[in-house]
Amino acid sequence: CSHVGSMPKSAVKDHPLTFVPLYLHPEGLHNLKDYRYSCVDKSLLANYVMQPFWRFAIELVPMWMAPNVVTLLGFFFVVLSFCVSVYYNPSMTEAMPAWVYLLNAVCLFLYQTLDALDGKQARRTQSSSALGELFDHGCDAMTSVFSTLTVYATLRFGLGWFPLLHLLIAMATFYVAQWEVYFTGTLHLWYINVTEAQFMGMTVHMMPLLFGIDWWVSPVNIFGYEIAHNYFLLPGSTAAVVILLLLSLQNIYNKYQQKPKKFEKAPAFLYPAVWILVLGFVWAYVTKDIWLADHSASLALHISFGFIFANAISKLCTARVCKVDYDVYQFIFILPIIGIALALVPGLESATSLMLYISAVVSVVSYGAFSVALIHDMTNFLEIHAFKLHPLKKPE
Repeated sequence: CSHVGSMPKSAVKDHPLTFVPLYLHPEGLHNLKDYRYSCVDKSLLANYVMQPFWRFAIELVPMWMAPNVVTLLGFFFVVLSFCVSVYYNPSMTEAMPAWVYLLNAVCLFLYQTLDALDGKQARRTQSSSALGELFDHGCDAMTSVFSTLTVYATLRFGLGWFPLLHLLIAMATFYVAQWEVYFTGTLHLWYINVTEAQFMGMTVHMMPLLFGIDWWVSPVNIFGYEIAHNYFLLPGSTAAVVILLLLSLQNIYNKYQQKPKKFEKAPAFLYPAVWILVLGFVWAYVTKDIWLADHSASLALHISFGFIFANAISKLCTARVCKVDYDVYQFIFILPIIGIALALVPGLESATSLMLYISAVVSVVSYGAFSVALIHDMTNFLEIHAFKLHPLKKPE
């Protein structure tokens, strides 16, 4: 596995027999105790509308509840919403029962609320730690995949080229935001950020309840052309995501002009996002006859690339928190490479199709295994519990 920079080479060390990082380097572990979280949130909606509600809501959370449990509860609501939506609308083109749209909106609101409360609970119970931030961002990375796919189910847009582009750009923006934090030390959230995006998602889910189940696919006449409502949303949201991506890049460039030496490695740390985007579109193109004709294969492709991105994001977050260099070449990238190779060999259509599902499973399992290993190592080193507030006792 190749690295950028000198020792310490990475926050995580690969197990020799698998693609799954299983333990942290000692130098990365020792840096955990010096870590301090820094964030600047300029969202008017978050600061002036939601903060008063969140300050009220945190008083309803029991003092015995660990912050990571609050985070995990929010994540479970998103997974519940996704699973119910896929059950009723596996092709992402069908109408769902009215209660499912309400469930999706409520689950997204609960996730947003709990995601805002976990940090407050950590400060309230004096249990803030580097593990808490990594666990929060790790759940956020998975949530980005599941909540986006749930919105597609509500929009009934299907899982074609444009939703794939939207998902990849959204995950790339998440990656670039973490890349920005790695070099600047501060998470910058602009005036329109994730809070507004979440409320937009809630609005998307509520529209079929307010204006009819088929509202998103019903046409509107624009200059003589019949265009469905859902065609207006994805291009607009994609444009917003691209703008946020450009703002992060501009912020890094401004910081680079002030301290060029500090940002020498910054371009190289973008390689994983570039690899995923390039491999994603190449793999999607060479297998288009399979996944465009089979909604389950299409869902597998979207989950696969969502979680390949999530793997890269979480490892970047880990490297940042542990204050070490970041592995830019990761074994998880071999999945699309194998998929592309199979698609280019005549007569391997069944294997090519199967690889889409294998990639989805491996990318999810790899993410889960990395998360479990990370929690194990960090809790042991910091002598804390992941999901309980009581500290671990040293053996006598």
